[in-house]
Amino acid sequence: MNQPLSPLTQLSKYQIQDLIGQGTFARVYAATDTFDLRQPKRALLELIIQGDTQEKNLRRRTFQRTAEILEKLNHNSIPKAYCLFEQDGGLYLAQELIDGINYADYLEGDRSVLTVTEIEQVFIEVLNGLAELHKAKIVHRDIKPSNLMRRNSDQSTVIVDFGSACDLSLVDEVATVLGEHQQKVGYTQIYTPGYAHPDQRDGLVPASPQWDLYALAKTIIAFRLGTNPPWHQSWSIDSLGFSDRTKELLKEMLKTEDCKLIDAWDALKFQVETINLSSSPTNNLLKESSNSNRFLMVGTVMTLLVAAMAGGYFFLLPKVRKLFQEKPAEVPQCPNYVKSQLELPVPDHGFAARFYYPETALAGDSKLEVWRNGKLLAKESDAIRGFIWIKSMADGNNFPPDRYQLRLLVPESIPYEKEVSLDSEFPFYYLGNAAALEVACALTSQPATSQ
Repeated sequence: MNQPLSPLTQLSKYQIQDLIGQGTFARVYAATDTFDLRQPKRALLELIIQGDTQEKNLRRRTFQRTAEILEKLNHNSIPKAYCLFEQDGGLYLAQELIDGINYADYLEGDRSVLTVTEIEQVFIEVLNGLAELHKAKIVHRDIKPSNLMRRNSDQSTVIVDFGSACDLSLVDEVATVLGEHQQKVGYTQIYTPGYAHPDQRDGLVPASPQWDLYALAKTIIAFRLGTNPPWHQSWSIDSLGFSDRTKELLKEMLKTEDCKLIDAWDALKFQVETINLSSSPTNNLLKESSNSNRFLMVGTVMTLLVAAMAGGYFFLLPKVRKLFQEKPAEVPQCPNYVKSQLELPVPDHGFAARFYYPETALAGDSKLEVWRNGKLLAKESDAIRGFIWIKSMADGNNFPPDRYQLRLLVPESIPYEKEVSLDSEFPFYYLGNAAALEVACALTSQPATSQ
């Protein structure tokens, strides 16, 4: 199983055409479906099986689980998986063959330099793809330019080469022998120099989604500098021309200690939680100064308007009163109504609220509280208007399976209260013992829950 397959080799219903890539644990071939010539070419992944018996078995299990997860995922930034099969002792996965450009070409002078706008678009697309993987407890472990492809059809970005992927549900497996060192799955020193997180290089701690975030940040910077790390020229994130929100997110993702981000879901949330400058103290002071300059002119105009309206007051008052009495009160859509079109992620641990937000209110005015047995456990305001996220800590001990009372307070809305139960068997359980829960506000006397 150590030698690449020869062209025209037949495996199941696939005929090998060419070897198009190889990593430490997998090879990728271009193949055709000989049973259905109408089908486009496929990418055929072959697991490279090596190590002792335990390592081989664990590597096969990881490959199989990754294949099962990819088959269930439906995301534009993750290749579609079609089938997993075995033949002659080998394990293979048939996937979508990406017709496009490898992003490594942009660092080797073969393509024109990517613009800042293009790089930021790649950034968000890859983050969205990683969020789906992290939710499924899969860490890619080898994010870099050469493992990203740009589709020719729509210019979207796709994450490829899952040969080094780690299944977080297996990181506590019994120790296996790799060379002369005894390690557990997830601690294996698999990395690409220049892109890998220091903890990944050391192999002393289990795999973490933060490794993918760190490597993606290095990848985005490499696109801007036009070369792979290490970078010997003088540079800083602030000097690369990115938007403020991108700069702040990159800085956080590059932290090797005290990083606030647990996974790509956190990064996406961080990315849209920029401060609304229009409501900042500085801008409010400017507005107050501007308002004071207009005060005299506005006062004069208002005096004239009041005088004009006074003459017709008794004539118009009955008609105006009747008009307002007959007009029904406006009730915004609820639940799960968000005015902006942002794709706001819902966490897979903790609590989240999505709700209508009055136009007159500012971000931070709404509150979500979590109570248990009459005791307030946690509360959070909305950094994004209409979206609040209260997540459990990494150890999950602050929200164990139990019954909780939620209270959502939104300006101009009736307080929304609901008793909920968290179950450790919740299908989206990820970190800790708390599962995701969506709630929505009630703007009438009949509260409605989210779907």
